[in-house]
Amino acid sequence: MLSAGSLSAGGPCGKIIRFAAAGAKRAGANGTGNRNQRKWKGSGMVKRIAAGILLLVLFAGAALAEETTVYQPIRDYQTYFNLEGAGWIVESFRRDQNRELTLSQAQGYLSLARRAGVKEVYVYLVNSSRTIDLDHPEKEPPLWPYLQECYPDCTLGCLKIDSVETYRSYFYRTDHHWNYRGSYEGYKDVIRMLLGEDEPLLEPLETIEFPFVFNGSYYKRMGRTDSREQFTVYRFEYPEMSVWINQSRRKTYGKAQAYFDGRVVSDGAYTNHYGEFYGGDNGLIQFSTGRPEKESVMIISNSYSNPLNMLVASHFNNTVVVDPRLYEKEIGKEPTLGKLIQNYGVTKILLLGDASFFWW
Repeated sequence: MLSAGSLSAGGPCGKIIRFAAAGAKRAGANGTGNRNQRKWKGSGMVKRIAAGILLLVLFAGAALAEETTVYQPIRDYQTYFNLEGAGWIVESFRRDQNRELTLSQAQGYLSLARRAGVKEVYVYLVNSSRTIDLDHPEKEPPLWPYLQECYPDCTLGCLKIDSVETYRSYFYRTDHHWNYRGSYEGYKDVIRMLLGEDEPLLEPLETIEFPFVFNGSYYKRMGRTDSREQFTVYRFEYPEMSVWINQSRRKTYGKAQAYFDGRVVSDGAYTNHYGEFYGGDNGLIQFSTGRPEKESVMIISNSYSNPLNMLVASHFNNTVVVDPRLYEKEIGKEPTLGKLIQNYGVTKILLLGDASFFWW
């Protein structure tokens, strides 16, 4: 098994500016009268006042620089911000984490893998505004080291966001999910983790921009419908695969073909195009490409895996996708995840999600 990876964390440390008052030469005792002494004292006082004023100015400037932020407030919403005033809605950066939940979850998944005889467990964190301080995106997310501690001897990776420009490229303007560029970057990261650098990747055939806007989850919560972002996707050619959703056979997962054929014409103000196009949240999804020479994988995730499910499934014989939020509600207690692993010959487990999957 590969050793745990780490997110590169660069960036200089904050500089400490030190000020030292230069000593003034006292005039020699010889030939120095009281009048000259008084002059020197007065001159020293002026210098000290000037130095104090300079310090105040410098400290005030430093404070103003410290207050400069890319998080522009939005009236009536304390946790939502306009990123640099450019129209991307982001959440406030969260430093807190439920360590007990994260550790308990990790212990449960690692125990599942041991009992089922799965030796390869992979963890992929989808960084977003919830985990990245966009004022200092070059810094390592404070939650990342603890995730590494919770999954020792596992292979870990994450979506790397090292600038505000990268964030805007990878995420929707009005929704918390990653867009077609961000999710494709995640797909490439995941396949490199699971199958190595030499595994051929599916390449986009074209980029398609649909003639309707996407008012995402943030806008829905804010009651806004004035998004100007048109819903845009990559189109891929997938291998033949069979699909089951909650143990029922389906023709496909998601409505991508209906979008491409122009059959999605009823565009409501808050249509969830992310869920409709890529496929909604389900307790259990199974893909089979009928290629027994390939391995099988289980993906345990939340809605962030939706755009990746068919992409990843293209590389495996069987792909079993479990959403732990919905599994017991929609499937029940049987079959257990252990039985699914056994039935489908799973040799790898991928845990993928954003902060809400690992910490909340």
